[in-house]
Amino acid sequence: LERIAEEKAQLVKVKEIPKTKPLPAISPDEIPDDLPAGWSMVRLGEIVTKMGSGSTPRGGQKAYVDDGVIFLRSQNVWNEGVRLDDVAYISDEVHQKMSNTKVLPGDVLLNITGASLGRTTIFPSDFVEANVNQHVTIIRLIELEMNKFVHLGLMSPM
Repeated sequence: LERIAEEKAQLVKVKEIPKTKPLPAISPDEIPDDLPAGWSMVRLGEIVTKMGSGSTPRGGQKAYVDDGVIFLRSQNVWNEGVRLDDVAYISDEVHQKMSNTKVLPGDVLLNITGASLGRTTIFPSDFVEANVNQHVTIIRLIELEMNKFVHLGLMSPM
């Protein structure tokens, strides 16, 4: 965790990611009794380079095209993976204008509204990139290898 904190500080220093407000320390009563020995608990914001929801393209559904960049909505995010049935597409031009909500392989996606609240998946490596709407949050970890752990943690009933 110290190495991750150092890496995040370096990314802030070189202005690759914005500086964020310090997160509150984890209090002893927040730590589960069954936390394995040798494990530490941190807030998710401490180990990510990006955590934020997507947006709706200007013009809403009128911005959708027949073929282009995948535009993921909550109905495409499932715990077992991305479902492309009923997927929408946006033009590359719209995608570039929405650069803050680009999804990259390995990003953890989390539905944050509606009936599918809490569904989460990992954006697969066989896609180059995509974009998401405002009902889906992008979680980009400093250590990409941690994405499976975070994905499972988000699915956990704890």
